[in-house]
Amino acid sequence: MKKIILTIFVLLGVIISVYATAYKEYDIYNIVDNSVDTKKFYIGGFNNSSTTLLGMAPIVNIELKKQSKNYKLYFINFVNNNIKVIDIPMYSIQQYLFDREDNRLFLIGNKLTTLAVVNLSDYSYKEVSRVEYGKDSFRFFGLIWFEDQNIFTTGYYMDKKQNATDDFIVKLELSEQKVNFINTGFNISSFEKKFNPINFVILNREKIAFVGAEKNKQYLGLVDKSLNMKKIDEGDTFSGLSFSDNFVLYGVKKSGKIYYSLFDYNSNKIYLQNEIDFPPSYNFISNNSSSIIIGDFKPKLNRMDIYVGKKENNYNLEKVVNNEMLGYIKISDDGKYFVFCQKNGKIRIYRI
Repeated sequence: MKKIILTIFVLLGVIISVYATAYKEYDIYNIVDNSVDTKKFYIGGFNNSSTTLLGMAPIVNIELKKQSKNYKLYFINFVNNNIKVIDIPMYSIQQYLFDREDNRLFLIGNKLTTLAVVNLSDYSYKEVSRVEYGKDSFRFFGLIWFEDQNIFTTGYYMDKKQNATDDFIVKLELSEQKVNFINTGFNISSFEKKFNPINFVILNREKIAFVGAEKNKQYLGLVDKSLNMKKIDEGDTFSGLSFSDNFVLYGVKKSGKIYYSLFDYNSNKIYLQNEIDFPPSYNFISNNSSSIIIGDFKPKLNRMDIYVGKKENNYNLEKVVNNEMLGYIKISDDGKYFVFCQKNGKIRIYRI
């Protein structure tokens, strides 16, 4: 009987300790060809259904560029191992957004002057807005997101002579013929002038979280569109702001101790603050808040560790990648996967 009980406890320990497992691995050199700049290949992230990674790379092949093909998009379905590749005329990409049903891909590019839509049923490409001299237009700041079934972005309006307004949070209304940019009244430029933030993230059309400085200290603040500010936390330094539908994940150093913290910006309460022994400067949280990821950079060694915390375990961290070559991380919206893209061209997908 004792042996059976001991075995059960051992098995439970194994189950609890497995926070993430390697699911798939790709080598970008088996995905791309010599028509693109391999060194600039980049994984943007996951689609909403967590089945596909969006990769992108600028085209260098002269013959393709003569045909107005300047960028390749790679839709890497890691569930069925299918890879779809298309060429688009956009010559640079700054931001992307899949719609809720993964039917369309929105792209902000051409140095923030252009909004385009890729229809994912036939992979057709269409520019729906761009800055043009002699016309009233809108230039993007580089962010685009869904909120309450609407699309929001940031940027500024330009008149026919390209005189610009302040930066605002704007709602997009897309029709077959044009895009309307509806000002929400949240003035980003006024916020920056008033608070001089060290770092900030736009949580939604009503709230911004930011790190500010005051005397010899820093603080985490929350601002609304009327520029009313509430201090959330104070410390020597803050790092790595990221956010979900309800939490801000951040690192803070206080009196020689280092913490990773979650602030619930809907209830205005610090949800947790756990001490760790390294600066949590590379932080990610899934949109649904089910998983967090924290990276520990070791720049002198050109290496890094990756830790995962899950809501069901109160976000306690467990190391899942140990002393690997430096890379970048993306997490899926549902918190079920993250991808680790290394400088040697390895793309490793983990199931959380």
